[in-house]
Amino acid sequence: MGRARTGVLRLRPGVLWIPVALAVLIHALLFASLEPEIAVDSASYMAQAESIASTGAARNATGEPDTVRTPGYPIFLAAFLAADLGYPGAIATQHLLWLLVVAATTFFTFRATANMSAAIVAGVITAIDLPALQATNAILTETWATIFVTLAVWQAYRCARDGNLRNAMFAGLLAGIAALIRPVAILLGVALAVAIWIASRAFRLRAAAVIIVTSLALPSMWIARNYAQTGVATFSSIGGMNMLLFRAAGTLAIRDSGGVDANLQRRQEELEAIACHAAEAKFGKPCASIPIAQRATLYTGLAIPILLADPVGVMMQAARAFVMIMFGGGASMMSMLTGIAEPTARLITLGYTVPIALLAVAGFFYWRRVDRPAAWLMLLTIGYFIVMSLGVEAYSRFRVPFLPLYAMLAGGGAAAVVDRWNPDKEMLK
Repeated sequence: MGRARTGVLRLRPGVLWIPVALAVLIHALLFASLEPEIAVDSASYMAQAESIASTGAARNATGEPDTVRTPGYPIFLAAFLAADLGYPGAIATQHLLWLLVVAATTFFTFRATANMSAAIVAGVITAIDLPALQATNAILTETWATIFVTLAVWQAYRCARDGNLRNAMFAGLLAGIAALIRPVAILLGVALAVAIWIASRAFRLRAAAVIIVTSLALPSMWIARNYAQTGVATFSSIGGMNMLLFRAAGTLAIRDSGGVDANLQRRQEELEAIACHAAEAKFGKPCASIPIAQRATLYTGLAIPILLADPVGVMMQAARAFVMIMFGGGASMMSMLTGIAEPTARLITLGYTVPIALLAVAGFFYWRRVDRPAAWLMLLTIGYFIVMSLGVEAYSRFRVPFLPLYAMLAGGGAAAVVDRWNPDKEMLK
C-alpha cells in the first residue's frame, strides 16, 4: 500500500514467503485431519444454498423467501453444490482463499513499509490466528467476507492515493457485496468514506459520496426483492432478531444471578414469547404461521425500551463482547487439537491476543507516519466492525473479516519496536 519510509531489517527477501509456507502447512494438516464444521448457523446457509442450487430461488428450510440470510454466502455454497463438489469443495476453497489472504497481507505490508519485520509479523498473525483457522473449516461466512472487506479497503486506499473515482466506485461495490455476505457490513461504505475524508486532501467529497452511494446499490436491490416477495422492506431480518434475542436478552441476562451464560437462553425464551403475543395481536394469526420477515418487524421496537432502561447493562454487555472479539483466541479448537484443558487454552490464547492488541495500538501511529490513508482505512474499518458487533452474540470469529487489517497494524507495531531497539536503524533507512 505505499512507499518505503523506515528502517529495514537485514533479511533476505525470500523470508517473506515464511508466513505463506507456514499457512500452507497448517491448512494442509487441518484439511486432512478435521471434518468440516457444521455450526449452529450453518443450517440456515445450507438451506438457502440448496434452494438456490435446485430452484434458483433463495428460500429457507420452510420454503419461505429467506429474509434472514442474505445471499452472498449461500450463492458461494450453491456454486459447489451445482458443480457436484458439495460442501467439502467449498471448505477446500476456503482454505485456499485464506492462503491468498496470508500472501496478500504479507506482501502488501512489505510494499507499504519496505520493512520485513512488519510484513512477516503481519503474515504470521494472519496464518496462525485460531478463529480464522476455525472459520476456514466451517460452513460460515467469515472467510468469504474477509475477501471482499479486504478488497473494498484496498480499492478505497487506491482512491485515496490517486483520486480516481473509478476506484471509489469499485470500493463501494465490493463493500456492498461484503454486506450481502455479512449484513453487519451494510454501512462499511460509510466507514471507508469517512477514512478517505480524513486522510485525503483531493477529491475527498466526491470520492466519499461515490463510495457511499455505490455501497448501497446491491443491498438496495436485495431490500427490493424482500419487499416484493414478503411485503417487508428489510435488508435482513437478522438485525431485529439480534436486537431482541441477543442485545435485549443479553442486557437482562447480564444482571441476573449467574450472569449471561446461565441466563441468556431463559431470557431469550421470555422475549420470544412476548414477541409472539405481539405478533399474534397485530397479524391475527398463530405465531408459528407468521413468517419471520413479519415477526421480526416487531423485534426492534420491543428491544429498544429494554436497552434504554439499562444503559449500564448495555455497556457491560458491550465490554464483554469487545473482550470476546479481540481477546478470544479459539481456545476450543486448541483444546480439541492438543488435549489441553479449555481453561488452560484460554490463558494460553491470552498470551497471544494481548500482545497483538498492544502491537496494533502502536502500529496505528507507525502506519499514520508511513502511510496516512492506509492507517485511517485500517483503523476505521476495524472500529466499524467492532462497534457494530458489540452484543452478547459476539465471539472471536467476529474479528476474522478484519483480521488482515488488524495483523497489518500489529506488524507496524512490531516494526516500531524493532526500529526503536535496532542500533543500526539510521544506517538501514
